[in-house]
Amino acid sequence: MRVTHFLQQKTNYLKNHNLTKTINNYNIFIFISPHLDDAILSCGQLIIDLCKLKKKITIITVFTKASANTSTPQAMEFLKLCGHNSAIELFNERAGEDMKISRYLKIKSIHLNQVDAAWREDQNKKPIYKNRLIQMSGNVSPKDKKLVARVESKLKTIISKHKKALILGPCGIGGHIDHVIVSKILAKLPYPKLFWEDFPYNTKGIKRLLFFIFNTKFHRLFSVNNKSSEKERLIKDYKSQIPCLFPSGDIPDISERYYYSGTSKPS
Repeated sequence: MRVTHFLQQKTNYLKNHNLTKTINNYNIFIFISPHLDDAILSCGQLIIDLCKLKKKITIITVFTKASANTSTPQAMEFLKLCGHNSAIELFNERAGEDMKISRYLKIKSIHLNQVDAAWREDQNKKPIYKNRLIQMSGNVSPKDKKLVARVESKLKTIISKHKKALILGPCGIGGHIDHVIVSKILAKLPYPKLFWEDFPYNTKGIKRLLFFIFNTKFHRLFSVNNKSSEKERLIKDYKSQIPCLFPSGDIPDISERYYYSGTSKPS
């Protein structure tokens, strides 16, 4: 028991040391968020802590638009859960919520205005991801090839203006195509980077476990415990999303977890 306790203490010390070291070594933190709530959902406490330390923070959100043509079942279900009839109006509302939170935190927010997977169409105006199962499969369609290249180019242009920044993005837990696209792009970017666990997809224990069994390239660097109710208040400020993400109104309180991949461990 004493040996186990010692090893646990040592592990906790190393994780806390890695967190402190990372925060001390970087002044600029760039979060690449797939959607208009993902960075706060998955990294809200870290962002709050960084704001208090006067760090420079930018959230780049990639998929911030929908088309007027809502034809896929998952898009129609999403609209219904959010209480909207118009996808355009819903995404405008979501963008407004995001900008309001950014102003409150005094951080920079950039929207890349790419179309959400549930609404993306090919050149023949046919849905690329025809149903939820395909959209959550983790398999990026070849029809998204040009979009991936476009997003990668835009991100490189923005990030290249910031020297010595730490870039953070999703692992891709849950298999949502938009999360997987961002994760794959992040893995290729030639900058110091970390990957976060996708919340609330990581609350599904079996799926999370299987993800890390099949993605052994991810190595835990540190965790951030939710220290106050401030993160929950920020999440609830994305009012349009609460009925869809947390129908009961209860938001699971789990630690944020951050990983490096392969040789990408930050200095």
